[in-house]
Amino acid sequence: MQMPLAASYLGFNLRKDKINKDIFYGSWFKILADIYEVSRDEIEERDKKRQARRRRMTIAGVAAVILILSGALIFSLISRNQAVRARDEAERRYREALSRKLAVDALSKVDQDYEMALLLSLEALRIRDTAEARKSLFSGLSAFRSDLVTYACCFDSSATSMTFSPDGKMLISGHENGKILQWIL
Repeated sequence: MQMPLAASYLGFNLRKDKINKDIFYGSWFKILADIYEVSRDEIEERDKKRQARRRRMTIAGVAAVILILSGALIFSLISRNQAVRARDEAERRYREALSRKLAVDALSKVDQDYEMALLLSLEALRIRDTAEARKSLFSGLSAFRSDLVTYACCFDSSATSMTFSPDGKMLISGHENGKILQWIL
């Protein structure tokens, strides 16, 4: 084997320079061509193929990571939506159970303390409009006025407060939508 001709590496700094980059690019390929006894063009072609392969592998790796992260994001969003739906359903069931419990408590207090029964019934109705809450309110109103035989319906919003006139002949109700209704009893 013939001894390769030396290439100039004057000014080469081990800390910041690379032997196959920047100003030393040509020298590096000349040394390799001399060592392997092939043309410099062939060495450069091999290096370009190697760099292209490295780029493709890097791009494939980055694409795989992006794909995995996208899948994880989709999975987490679906899981979050399911959790939110489950939480909302649990909240709805809780409110319904609480409304029914308050309605039962109101029904048990109608004979002893009808005002408390009415307040419990209103709270039960405010929490969740259930048949039990309506029944307890009607029972409380019936205990207050024995000639009351029906209850008002068809509101376009929930009542937030109610009061009777001092003589017991009128009912005033305030609603979420800002309306105040007067009922002649």
